[in-house]
Amino acid sequence: RRTRGGWSVRTFARIAFTVLGALVSWQLLAMLGGSTVYPTPTDIVTSVELDAVLEPVGQTIRLAIVGFVLGVTASIAIGVLCVLVPRFEPIGLQLALLTYTVPVLALGSILATIWSAPATRITIAALFTVYTTVIGTIVGLRSADRHSIELISALGASRLGRARIIELTAAVPSL
Repeated sequence: RRTRGGWSVRTFARIAFTVLGALVSWQLLAMLGGSTVYPTPTDIVTSVELDAVLEPVGQTIRLAIVGFVLGVTASIAIGVLCVLVPRFEPIGLQLALLTYTVPVLALGSILATIWSAPATRITIAALFTVYTTVIGTIVGLRSADRHSIELISALGASRLGRARIIELTAAVPSL
């Protein structure tokens, strides 16, 4: 039987028992040998200060959420602009594609020399959301029912009113 990654359960169990056996052997050899040069695995685990690990993780998660919200907000605005102003669509799509194809390591290094670390992290998190959200917004806005658009136009709604009432509602599942 295979797991998702293509490894059999037997292979996975063999690797897990090998790692566990190595850790137990290391622990026993260090304890019985009385060596103070090499710490035991339990010494290593107990010496880790949990606050020192969790504080940066929390900060990174906060910055990622800020970047995500900013990226999605900007992406939805670009997608709406692409649909409302057809002349802007090629520029908006090229901008979205640029954010998708630029290597993050290269961009991160450049941004780190220009901005502070939090601003760089927020920007990179925002850039990860741009392409998929712009494409989803455009596809969703264009998936609005044509009969509903014709009806709301016949009732006197402006282009912006149609977008707000019909097209934005239709775009929500695509986001």
